[in-house]
Amino acid sequence: MIKKFILPVLSLLFVFAVFLDENSTQVPVKLILGSPLHMSLSMVIIACMLFGAGCAFGGLFLVKKIREKSKRNGK
Repeated sequence: MIKKFILPVLSLLFVFAVFLDENSTQVPVKLILGSPLHMSLSMVIIACMLFGAGCAFGGLFLVKKIREKSKRNGK
């Protein structure tokens, strides 16, 4: 069963390594206050994707809670 996952995992790791290599340019990231931080573009992209995924899961959780509450109230 593990043999089924070796090629897909290696393929994903290869694509991820190419992504990191191609987006290694340093970009200035300025937060609200302070001087800009210089981070690689790939880390900025990954951080934004993780933040977006967290917001999406949080929104889904809130919608689920609201639906459960409305079902309990009989609406």
